Amino acid sequence: MPICVLESVLIKLEEYFDRGELIGKLVKKKIVLLGDSSVGKTSLIRRYVIEEFHDHYIETIGTKVSRKDLELDVEQQEFSLNLQIWDVLGQKAYSAVQSRALVGMDGAILVADLTRSETLESIDAYWIPALKRVVTDVPLVFLANKNDLTDQAQFTKDDLEKVSVKNNEEDVENYYLTSAKTGENVENAFLALSKMILLARNVKDPSTEIFEELMADSVLMERDKTSLIGVTDTIITDFCIGFEDKDKAMNILRDQFLRAGIEISSPTKTGLEMVIEYLAEEELKIKSEEEVRQRKEKWLRLARDAKEEE
Repeated sequence: MPICVLESVLIKLEEYFDRGELIGKLVKKKIVLLGDSSVGKTSLIRRYVIEEFHDHYIETIGTKVSRKDLELDVEQQEFSLNLQIWDVLGQKAYSAVQSRALVGMDGAILVADLTRSETLESIDAYWIPALKRVVTDVPLVFLANKNDLTDQAQFTKDDLEKVSVKNNEEDVENYYLTSAKTGENVENAFLALSKMILLARNVKDPSTEIFEELMADSVLMERDKTSLIGVTDTIITDFCIGFEDKDKAMNILRDQFLRAGIEISSPTKTGLEMVIEYLAEEELKIKSEEEVRQRKEKWLRLARDAKEEE
């Protein structure tokens, strides 16, 4: 076993045996929101965390992490819970970024847009398989968002229930019609998942996250790098792997993508070359010139060889 992997396992073993009784202590849990672009994941998080709603679409670049502290009474026991809420970009082509975001998760909220039936179909066809490739046996909650637009609805709560029952082994209600605009059922959904996680009392085997990282790496290795989106997916993932603080890495990425004027849904070669230059500047702050040069050349070669999106 490589030394770096062995050290990681030993650290997780220490955490594993040092957790002790959770009751009365701060419990940190990672949840992710998954679903197609524009279903309202970012708005749901914003509504839950800071009780605000903005009626305009902001494209998520990579992932964004928000945090929420709450006190919960579960089976007459008090828990202090710190939720790390990961907002994962919904462009299906970004499989490597999405897989990396799933590592270490404790539960997921899968979101569809009530006004677009194809987003419910995507949960079964794309998001559940993507999730199960990296993680297993985690609590899931299913949402049909934008319930304030019932006159435009393309599916029903019964349709959502069918998807939840198909992907839920426990006899619990884990599906909701929500509205980030009005706040309908938003808090209920997050509380439901939080309670499911605490009731599971899963103390992960220390090797589990190592396995998840390997599975996420396999997605990156298999990634088609002949398209500009494939190259962008690779660059984002490569850059984050080089940082211990993944949240900080994503903040840097967002800043540089915005600086270059790139739309994540339709990157251009010129824009990618600009981003690569900007990211190299950032990497020089933590890496050697030779290492940065090699990664920069690799990324530029991929970008220049990639096919333009049709």
